[in-house]
Order: sequence, then structure tokens, then C-alpha cells
Amino acid sequence: MTHSPASSHSKFSSLTLAAALAITACASDPNTGPDDGADASPGLDAAPEIDAAPEPTPAFTVRGQFSGQVAVDASGIRPTFTADGTQALSIVRLSLTEEGADESCSITMAPSFVEFATASTSNRFFATIVIAPGASGILQDNCGWDDTHMLAELAALGNIEVGLTQARFPEDRPSLDVFFDRTWPLPNSTANITVVAGGAGWAMDASGVVDTATLVEPTGGTFIDGLYQF
Repeated sequence: MTHSPASSHSKFSSLTLAAALAITACASDPNTGPDDGADASPGLDAAPEIDAAPEPTPAFTVRGQFSGQVAVDASGIRPTFTADGTQALSIVRLSLTEEGADESCSITMAPSFVEFATASTSNRFFATIVIAPGASGILQDNCGWDDTHMLAELAALGNIEVGLTQARFPEDRPSLDVFFDRTWPLPNSTANITVVAGGAGWAMDASGVVDTATLVEPTGGTFIDGLYQF
């Protein structure tokens, strides 16, 4: 089901799409921000760089609910998409908590697609995408931990899964209900999480160009080609 949004949804579209477009600016070097145009290459007489101190390798847990924006077509997750004339990246953000710490930090990843699947709860049926975080690329590290260590730990924990479907309640539409699951145990032994009206989707053509004026509402356990935010 596709749907041209009323004015009440137009602001929501532009805000969430802006978040996806913003990550492109820092993707080349997320720790330093966008290139300012200066020539940073060392001269012939430049002193050799001194290796930075090793980054921490703490034990950590992963929050069961995660966020992101992914361009989905029949082949899986597209690495990039174009919205409002600007190319952006499909991304997933995970929230990590060091053991013994009270606060979490986040990493932004280029998701490694595994397969399509389906999931159901007592009152909803979802098409889902399965992602392997351990095989994904880290685009932005707000934790300051060793990347190789984080990827190895995530690989050991297993896959994550996200599903989207038309909102169960008409008053929540055209927002989408969102399903989260992962293969390792969730806090408090929760098997999965469903967020009512927690996502949105926009139509996308075969070349990855997103129609920011047209919202989509997948039903029946299948995806409509589009950009999905959750």
C-alpha cells in the first residue's frame, strides 16, 4: 500500500530523512568529521606518525531495540540510496553498554544483509530483514573501543532482525509497527520487542531514488521497495 502523506506527515518525513543524509557527510572518516578541503598529506620531511594508544576492549551488552534507516529492494539492503538529490547510506545504530557502567554509547554500522524472513506476534505479521552485525562495517564509533574487538563480540552474539508492517491501529497509520529480535538473550529474558508506530517507509525506484512524497505501508509479510526508518 502506498500513500501520499497529508501535511501532518510531511514534517516527519523530512526530519527522519535528514538523519540518514547527515551520516554521509562523516562516513569517510567519522571520527574527524567531513573533509574541510585542506591538503593533509605529509611532506617528504614529515616525521613518521606515532601509533595511537590501543583502544579499550571491554565486555559489553547490546540493547534489544536498535535504530536505523535501510533501503530495501528485492535483493536485500542497498548500501546507498538517493533522497532529494543527495546520496546517503543505509545504516543501523546499536546501543552498547559496558559491563558495570550505567550509560550506553552507540556505533553506526553499514548493515551486512543475511536474508529476508518473517515473524509474527499474537496480533501482527511482519516481513523482516536479518542482519549480521559482526560482518557489518563500523561507520561511526561513539564508544571509542577497538573496532576488531567489537565486531568479534557482535559476531559471537549472533544476528539481529527487524521487521516492519502497516500499523495495527488505523489512527497510527501511515506509521509502521516495528518488530525487533536477535539470536542472543534479551534483557529480562524477553524474546522480542514490538514498537507500535515506531517506523516509517518511503517509496523507492529500481535505481535507489527515494520518493520523499510517498509513504509505503507493507502488508502480508512482504516488503515494498523503499527506504525504511525505525
